[in-house]
Amino acid sequence: SNSSKYATIVRRIHADINLFNDKARLFNQREALFNIPITEYNQINEFEKSFEPYHDLWDSTDKWLSIKDVWTSGPFMELDPDVVETTVTTLQKNLNKSIKSFDRLNLPLCSNIAIQMRDEVDAFKPKVPLIMSLRNPGMRDRHWEELSKRTHVVFPKDKSMLSLD
Repeated sequence: SNSSKYATIVRRIHADINLFNDKARLFNQREALFNIPITEYNQINEFEKSFEPYHDLWDSTDKWLSIKDVWTSGPFMELDPDVVETTVTTLQKNLNKSIKSFDRLNLPLCSNIAIQMRDEVDAFKPKVPLIMSLRNPGMRDRHWEELSKRTHVVFPKDKSMLSLD
């Protein structure tokens, strides 16, 4: 998909920026060793800051599109509730930052993509407490039976058959 292609590109650029920052620190350390005036690499930081919304948008979009079907249609008992919670929170934070940046930069097409992804993540978020509760390591068969009685939902004996769908 295009989002995967764009994510690959922005991740490569992000890695390059990190490499440039590492090299700048190394050069500064060597300059300090020789008592040479320290060179300022402000352009790297400025570029990194201006590139961040694009990285966050495409990295978050790719992550969301690659995990949402696994989380909703895949085996429920294989979900790691902590990973789900952390990922949803991070995606929301990054997409909200991107939306604000793109609105400030007057880039409505980028903003619209970020809004669409954020809305999908927001629609999934109410399921997180359910995942956290039902995937609790202390959840036993007796708890599933009690839940079944209270909700009038029949859960299969083999919990590997469960999914969020």
